[in-house]
Amino acid sequence: MRSRELGEGLRAAMERVGLNGKQAGRLLGWPQSRVSRLLSGKRYGNEIESRVRARLARQALLSRSSRCHFVFFIHEFALRLPVGGAEVMSEQLHHLLRLSVRPYVTVRVIPAAAGAHAGVAGAFMLIESAEFAPVVYLDSETSSLFLETREEVAAHRLVLKTLASTALDERESRELIAEWAIDLYGRREDHHAHAGAGRDCLAHEQLQHQ
Repeated sequence: MRSRELGEGLRAAMERVGLNGKQAGRLLGWPQSRVSRLLSGKRYGNEIESRVRARLARQALLSRSSRCHFVFFIHEFALRLPVGGAEVMSEQLHHLLRLSVRPYVTVRVIPAAAGAHAGVAGAFMLIESAEFAPVVYLDSETSSLFLETREEVAAHRLVLKTLASTALDERESRELIAEWAIDLYGRREDHHAHAGAGRDCLAHEQLQHQ
């Protein structure tokens, strides 16, 4: 499968159930060991999937006019795993903070202290639409797979339900992301210091609003 075809997989999956950001619906994602492609900043995304050029098209699904509700569970390790250096990680954490305050985007962190959890088997997305039956979308390096039977959907819905009981709530997740943005990447002394200071203000604001 060509990289463009792979990159367009998620958009095709959503269109398959009539969900393109204009219709009401819901997408629940468990990206497991990395930040979801939908949530990745430009440079973080380039580091993760430099061969896939459709990332920005996918992120249009998170436009301000979206009628979909996006729910993302992200493991702490995915947020702490260094990708592309301190500047890229700082940019990514602040990008997550900006997205997390949108009313139709929910970001919840699975803390490492929770230990083994229901999502260890692998990443997936559950896509729901008011007009079509729900589907589970699986994406790998070489292919995409749709799971559509009631049993398959129910099993993955149970995983998401269990993750929801394990994850920090939205406020706690934003607070933790903001703390990491400041403590891990907010005190750099390099030629990007001015830009970093501006992002640190965002993280401090998020902490103050909790």
